[in-house]
Amino acid sequence: MLDEEFTVEEYAIAVAKDNEELLTKINKSIASLKSSGKLQEIVDKYITAE
Repeated sequence: MLDEEFTVEEYAIAVAKDNEELLTKINKSIASLKSSGKLQEIVDKYITAE
């Protein structure tokens, strides 16, 4: 294993500039997933799984 990160990957969701309602819903959903630990479970299972 490496002592430091080999790469960092950023992810994004595109939303139309005038669609504040959708942006708010997405941000709230992501915050909920983070606080519950579910987001990390998803990352571990589907993104960083070997």
